[in-house]
Amino acid sequence: MERTECLIMSQKNKIFSYLEHSGVYIICALLIFIMLYLSIASLISTTEMNMDNAMLENVEYRYDNLLLNIFALTIGIALIYLINKFVPHIKPFILYISLFLFVSSFGILFIVSSQSAPTHDSLIVTRAAYYAAQNDYSRINDIYFKHFPFQLGYVLYSELLIKILCPTENYLALEIINVLLLAGSYVAILDTVKNLFGNKTAVISAILLAICLPPVFFCSFLYGNIPGFFFGMLSVMFLIKFLKSDKWYFGFVSALSIGLSVCLKLNNIILFAAIVITVIFHFFAKRKLIKPAYIILAFICVMSFREIPVKIYEKRANVEFSDGVPMISWAAMGMNESFIAPGWFNANYTTVNYDSNNQDASASAETSITEIKARLEAFSQDTAYRNDFFAKKALSQFNEPSYQSIWTNQVRGRYDDMGTLANYVCNDGETTVKQYMNMYQQLIFLSVCIALFYIIRKKDILLCIYPLSILGGVIYHMIFEAKSQYFIVYFVMMIPIAAYGLQQLCQNFEPHIKRLHFGKKL
Repeated sequence: MERTECLIMSQKNKIFSYLEHSGVYIICALLIFIMLYLSIASLISTTEMNMDNAMLENVEYRYDNLLLNIFALTIGIALIYLINKFVPHIKPFILYISLFLFVSSFGILFIVSSQSAPTHDSLIVTRAAYYAAQNDYSRINDIYFKHFPFQLGYVLYSELLIKILCPTENYLALEIINVLLLAGSYVAILDTVKNLFGNKTAVISAILLAICLPPVFFCSFLYGNIPGFFFGMLSVMFLIKFLKSDKWYFGFVSALSIGLSVCLKLNNIILFAAIVITVIFHFFAKRKLIKPAYIILAFICVMSFREIPVKIYEKRANVEFSDGVPMISWAAMGMNESFIAPGWFNANYTTVNYDSNNQDASASAETSITEIKARLEAFSQDTAYRNDFFAKKALSQFNEPSYQSIWTNQVRGRYDDMGTLANYVCNDGETTVKQYMNMYQQLIFLSVCIALFYIIRKKDILLCIYPLSILGGVIYHMIFEAKSQYFIVYFVMMIPIAAYGLQQLCQNFEPHIKRLHFGKKL
């Protein structure tokens, strides 16, 4: 009887292991295909974001110098090899503090030098928060929040900070908070990397994060992107601690953090989905009931935290918010042409559609579904057009090395004249800085591709938490609205994966290099 039970248990373990390994393989295989495409595309071409049209956003595609890019890529990998070989063991605490201080210092210098002020959507949400902090809720009644009530999470966050930091309508303090949150998210990433891949990969990750420019420049943009990303990375950090230790309080903090992340930036629902899928696969492997309890708690946090700011402002401003523009409308936008690039902003499919249907979300959704069906029909009838549409949509988002981080500092309002640092980045040295970003992006893309093959061999679903988030982000933005700045958070999530790929590559090539006996007399 006992032998039979052992055989049944062994068979179950094999099935559950097979499910976990299958999940790892599917995630990595899909992302390898995407990263191979992006690696090749980035070596032979680059997407430029400039200001050469009346609407300020202008996307251009150009060919690169392939030989120069290959040379730069070789130099980059060689430098990482030297770092991997000669940098001694660094205590995690020292590594975290060093990265935090470096990114914070550089970021604050850039923010002060840029003197960037919010405009357009950024100004609407920030100014609404400023007036709400003065108990004036007139801006909450703006049509913008009737269209996008989910933005009220960021308004509430900003209002709380403005009450403490901003006595006047100068929001540089909020931009500095963005820098500190970005640096904090990097620390969370390093801790996750150390627990998943080890200290050597954490060291390479710290170096690559420190020299990644777009996220730092993007901190001048006041919106939910950076704060939402911080809480998202915090959630992942505590999730890994929870899954490795089964200590409930790590899971509790992780669930709260992902709820705040989605509240501040709705797109982070993609990260939440990646977390849920990872926990489900991990449950199959370990079968501990505390895992489903975590999913339930995280789901409650995500759903309730989205609603809390809306309810607060409905009560305080004496206004009632409807559902706003339905999500499916962004898919209709993402499948249509735009004056910028395929799938980019076109209000006809979102706010115009919503207002034309008397702000009825159900009717707007039906119109969007009809439009999507028409576009799918058009794509099926003209495959050459379809391929060109989605190729340009992909390259306009994912192969734009600055991710609009320079552009956003060029077109925003300004509190004062630019300082030397920002003037170099945005004007005198723009071409040089973008060329550096381009070569850096190529290194990351190729290294991620390499890392995924090693992750497949490890067969551990926890190593797929970042790859799954990146995969979700790519798929989402290939269907829904496109914008290169949306992808900046996924690019940052690529960096620790790239570090693992480089570390493994260096480690596996070390014996071959030693066999060459450089310097040995013949």
